[in-house]
Amino acid sequence: ETFVTVERYLKLFSEYSKINEVSFVLSGISSYSFSPMLSQLNIMKEDWGIEPDYIISIFDQTDIGDELCRYKNYRLIDNSNKVIVKNFGSELINDPYNYSFFLERNKIYFSNKSKFEKLVRISYAKIKYNVIKIKSNTKCSYDKLQSYLINGLNNEETKYMQMIINDYIEKVFNEKKLKKLFIVTHLHKQHFQGLYKYDIGNLIEDSLKNSHHKENIIFINFAKTDILNLDDYEVNDIASHLIHTSQKKYISYILDVVNKETN
Repeated sequence: ETFVTVERYLKLFSEYSKINEVSFVLSGISSYSFSPMLSQLNIMKEDWGIEPDYIISIFDQTDIGDELCRYKNYRLIDNSNKVIVKNFGSELINDPYNYSFFLERNKIYFSNKSKFEKLVRISYAKIKYNVIKIKSNTKCSYDKLQSYLINGLNNEETKYMQMIINDYIEKVFNEKKLKKLFIVTHLHKQHFQGLYKYDIGNLIEDSLKNSHHKENIIFINFAKTDILNLDDYEVNDIASHLIHTSQKKYISYILDVVNKETN
């Protein structure tokens, strides 16, 4: 997923920006993967006029499960060949990234209804949301997302993921200003512990071999370096986030590569 970082490390970006006279748009968020990142890129261009010269896309190991379990049935291609990720609605009500109630609540709050009517409508929506939530199961639990990394992918899942990756690359390079795409991945601590057998880095690497954009793609695969090891991860974090000192090391390495490839 695109850069997600804590405030203390924004200094790394600001210093790099001053020295190299460039600007960063930090657009990362949890559960970003290929499909929602393409959708976001369209929004950034159409709504905000952002057309980057370089894109740094950080893909997490669990983005495999996100695509296969969470987004596959909600991914659409519109009439202009752009990727859209539909609202989950009430179908995945227990998904942590289902914002249907949040959006409905805001729509009511910013309407021209009276304060009393807003209160009634929001209260009713909240009750309805809670009832549906209690009756629904969590489809894409973290155990489910981990299962793809533990057990690997079957042929159909592999072909689908390669199609998603190839489509991501093609549509990113539809941006005429884009000079280079940087793709970043790193292992989870469960890879070092032997629990995870599958690595999204291998999937991406296989897809890049056949891409006619490969000359303009820089793949930063931390699995091919000795920069990160088991000690770099938070001990009791199942999602394998890096500890603070390792985050700095991780970001600094990426910026060094970007600097080398853009200057």
